Amino acid sequence: MNIFKKLLVSALFLTFVHISFSQTSISNKETHHPHPSAVLDLISDDKGFLLTRMSTDNRNDIDDPAESLLIFNSETKCIEIYLGGEWHDVWCSEVEPFAECGDNLSFTYRGSTVVYGTIESPTTGECWLDRNLGASKVAQSYDDEDAFGDLFQWGRLDDGHQDRESNTTTTTSADNSPGHNEFIINTNNPYSWQVPQTCDLWQSASCENNPCPPGWKVPDRDEWTAETGAWESDDYREDAFNTLKLTAAGNRSHFSGDLDNAGSRGYYWTTECTPNYYSGDPNYHGAFRQIISEESKWRLRHRLGEGQAIRCIKK
Repeated sequence: MNIFKKLLVSALFLTFVHISFSQTSISNKETHHPHPSAVLDLISDDKGFLLTRMSTDNRNDIDDPAESLLIFNSETKCIEIYLGGEWHDVWCSEVEPFAECGDNLSFTYRGSTVVYGTIESPTTGECWLDRNLGASKVAQSYDDEDAFGDLFQWGRLDDGHQDRESNTTTTTSADNSPGHNEFIINTNNPYSWQVPQTCDLWQSASCENNPCPPGWKVPDRDEWTAETGAWESDDYREDAFNTLKLTAAGNRSHFSGDLDNAGSRGYYWTTECTPNYYSGDPNYHGAFRQIISEESKWRLRHRLGEGQAIRCIKK
């Protein structure tokens, strides 16, 4: 090896060592040395550090996000960090308060700040959220799976059980709040997550387990009736989507915890719960649900343990 080659190899080796063990400093000052504890040290008197900015949908499309990845959510106006398989808020700015239907609404859901739009019904003039609770976006069609949202057991609060993939348990609760985030399976009468059952958990916006934002509530049966009365097409799912961006969100079985009917039928809870409605059995309560399918727009009672969608209305 001649002297030139030896010098070249030595230079490359020294460069590698410098890069492997050096720190980086970015500064607009002539003399600045990075802090000894930092890999990257940014110094400026008139510039800032700019995080990547993206919508919630764009964030959710990130493939295999790294633990501690940071982004700025342009919809929720929050700096978010990815930890433990979920995105968490680090800091959120103040969002303009809701003033009238059509404005965005910022509220806390499943422990994080979310921003939903609002929509005025062309049929009744009532103000509704523009998506189901838990949906990541406004529906683009009645079978848009990203807009299906969560599935609540009737009367339960926003405790995480409504996640479509939440764990299940066969242990029922005697309290209004089970104190965990598992979907409760019950294959015996009264087929509810709660024994004994309580029928006054969702009756108004002020009820203790109301899952909707403050000042909003689960719709009652009359409010659903008023909306669906004008649906007259050959496919009621299209009417539901065209008026309120409703989806065929499906349901979750109280027998098994399995998901069913997603994309073909929608089931939405009402506030109305009827005690001992089945054969006079005092242990068997039922709540009305709004059914949305190709051929049906009716409201029928169902067991409280079933997992079904919620679309909140302003009250």
